[in-house]
Amino acid sequence: MIRTWLIAGLLPFFVLSGHYLFTREEMPEAELLLNRSGLAASASGFLLWLAVLAVLEVMGVAVADPYNVAGGYLIIFVLFVFLRRA
Repeated sequence: MIRTWLIAGLLPFFVLSGHYLFTREEMPEAELLLNRSGLAASASGFLLWLAVLAVLEVMGVAVADPYNVAGGYLIIFVLFVFLRRA
């Protein structure tokens, strides 16, 4: 459960950080803020879902891999929308 999320959960963070690192110099300020909120949402969503999965694993609850990854990406998306509006 956790091993799957360690692989799949870091993908959005690495994609967004690579995009941010290579294009930050020619981006307008509004787009930079959007990219930063995406990075923050991706990192915090990854860690939050990792903590949830750790608690579930200690409790003995098994979550299937598709639901595991979908739940984590949903958390990242909700955080991204929340940070974008803030």
